[in-house]
Amino acid sequence: MSEWRVEIDVDSNESKNLVTASGYENLGGLDKLNTGFKGFYFSGGDKSKNEGCWLDGSFKFFDAKNPYKGFTGKTLSSTTYPYTFAVDQIITLSNDTGNISQVIIRFDNIAGEYATKLQIGNAIYYNYSYVFSTKLPEPVSSINIKILEWSKPNSVVKILTLTTGLVLNYDTKNLKGIKFSNKIASDLSAVKFGINIQDGLISVLDKEGLLSSLNGSDLFHTGLQVKIYKDDELFQQFITDSLSANTFNTKWDITIIDDITNWEDQQFNNLSYETRTLKDILRILIPDIVFDDNVIDMTIPNSFLNTGTKWSNIQKCCQLGFLSIYKINGVIYCKRLI
Repeated sequence: MSEWRVEIDVDSNESKNLVTASGYENLGGLDKLNTGFKGFYFSGGDKSKNEGCWLDGSFKFFDAKNPYKGFTGKTLSSTTYPYTFAVDQIITLSNDTGNISQVIIRFDNIAGEYATKLQIGNAIYYNYSYVFSTKLPEPVSSINIKILEWSKPNSVVKILTLTTGLVLNYDTKNLKGIKFSNKIASDLSAVKFGINIQDGLISVLDKEGLLSSLNGSDLFHTGLQVKIYKDDELFQQFITDSLSANTFNTKWDITIIDDITNWEDQQFNNLSYETRTLKDILRILIPDIVFDDNVIDMTIPNSFLNTGTKWSNIQKCCQLGFLSIYKINGVIYCKRLI
């Protein structure tokens, strides 16, 4: 049985995990697969108040073989609300290219703790979930993240992952459904003259609330690059088209579509040129187009292209040459149907 995997690139221009910090342990172990646990600290505590640590078997000790898979602070939060820190808890993100435009933090949902108030640059944020994300006002090369208040008393900061960019990865564990059209590749009888669009639908689980957080900060939206893998080989590529979640935001349905739909929004100004062939004109409109051997290279007068959208001019070429244009796995093809 084939195994399917889906990648959604939240920001393909970001450099991932460029993190430096002071006052934190286990910094080198950050990756998006990290999971936390209730680690024991000599902090005392009161079980009735869910404060600190207690020796009832629900917490486990840290050791060399079982370290915390993220990083932790060294200063306990206060025992009275709001749960602040006597020593500043600061993380510095840095990137020499100045590409940091977003921050995504995963706190420890197993330990049940997270920052309730934090400062990023000069902005103050309040948080009520295990995933925090925000889009920065403008890209920067360096920025400080300061944890101001914590969700529990008598506890240290615990962060599983901290990234400035993210590729969402869904496989058999969290990919609940996938379907998409691939008929253009297998059945040309279903293809019509003009631009042919393929689409589909993927359904994914989001138990930690990552997609909800990204969507709320405008980082998970339409137009994101989607790659579909079959048995670890790239099979098809789309972009996100629409997003919807169930009542509790634990399952998301994501419609996907060919990115050539963007041609409808791209303006094309009338071009002044000498008489050319149909293939020449299509290469002007779509530089990387791949032609079928049956495409006739007819001569076209210099008044053929009109000011308008790229979509409308390509459709005009298709009607003239009895052509179908479609995209499969990143490649745009042109076939003659008659």
